[in-house]
Amino acid sequence: MSLAIEEQAHDLIVKAVSQGVSDIHLMPKPDHYVLYFRLNGLLHEEGRQDLDWGKRLINYFKYRADMDVGEKRKPQSGACHLELEGQAVELRFSTIGDVHLRESLVIRVIQSQAHQGGPLLTYFPKDLDILRRLIRRKSGLILFSGPVGSGKTTTIYHLLRERLDQES
Repeated sequence: MSLAIEEQAHDLIVKAVSQGVSDIHLMPKPDHYVLYFRLNGLLHEEGRQDLDWGKRLINYFKYRADMDVGEKRKPQSGACHLELEGQAVELRFSTIGDVHLRESLVIRVIQSQAHQGGPLLTYFPKDLDILRRLIRRKSGLILFSGPVGSGKTTTIYHLLRERLDQES
């Protein structure tokens, strides 16, 4: 007997988190879906499944992320939070359909441990000092940009935590 799609989705996320995967890609092909894990910036094929399985998995994740399960033509994004073995995990979802109404799905896996205490490691310590001064201002805008996995979110969370600690 095969596992329910909910259990398969859970097992997939547990496996990705345990391996330190940053993204999960589910890409449609003419007669199957290919599952990829992004690890250290590189995509690795993790397996292949039939089209029905891929559609059911995508629909399940869309449901969990409060996305429109019936919409297959327009790109969508959503998010949900899970707790796996006492560890908070944020999942960000993006879908896009093709001309055959087959959707691809990318899941960004953000583990909470990346946002917890400890020193912030950076290539440019002077820039971190500038950011710390800017974050103390009463108003303004700080824009973060960079490639996937470069530490933007970790830096933002770290700076916000420092600011909150200073205010309390």
